[in-house]
Amino acid sequence: MLSKATVERAFELARGGICRNVVDIRRALEREGYENCAEHLASASLKTQLKVAIRSCVAAPHNVDVRSLKEAR
Repeated sequence: MLSKATVERAFELARGGICRNVVDIRRALEREGYENCAEHLASASLKTQLKVAIRSCVAAPHNVDVRSLKEAR
């Protein structure tokens, strides 16, 4: 059983520095065993929030969570 909600993990991935867009996040979630990822990430407002999180990480790469990097592999 997965310990985190899909959306919570999506934000971790967005801030992790590996995923460059929402499609990358969806694919990473699916690789980790999350189900119905497309449905969970379908909201336009959620996609916008994830894009902002991705951009903030790209703008400040020192915020990379090393644990997320290991988990994404």
